[in-house]
Amino acid sequence: MQILKLLGDFILSSWIWQFTADWFHPVVTGIVMFFLLRIILRRPRMRSFIISLVAQLVALGMLCLIAIGVLVHIFNWEFTPLEPQEGIKQISALAPSIGLGVVYAVFQSIFFCIASFFWQINLVGFLLITWISNGIGAMISYMFIHMSELMKYVG
Repeated sequence: MQILKLLGDFILSSWIWQFTADWFHPVVTGIVMFFLLRIILRRPRMRSFIISLVAQLVALGMLCLIAIGVLVHIFNWEFTPLEPQEGIKQISALAPSIGLGVVYAVFQSIFFCIASFFWQINLVGFLLITWISNGIGAMISYMFIHMSELMKYVG
């Protein structure tokens, strides 16, 4: 039961992180995925755009459905943040950015696995591109978050 509590808190905190600080993660990851589909899998421009857009929307939809629809509305989940002394230890934005990237990569991997039953796709290639693009997207998002924090002090 403790594992389910940790998993639920992780999903809910990822959802909160995305809509508060890392709202541009799907955009950045979608752009990276588009270019990887074009360069590595040599997909046409329009097909690459549609695939990356649908993958981002499906992952966002699954995250919202699970976080809000299932956890909050069905199970009445209450998110309890860490104790203040624990929260101070986790001040870096890197861990939640990577966590959000993992959540998106898992949901997109599920999407591509289901899609492989209906369309003839290179599943291994799509899964690799999914994980690589979400990893790169998480790092770029982390960089953007730090740049925006720096702009508060510089500007």
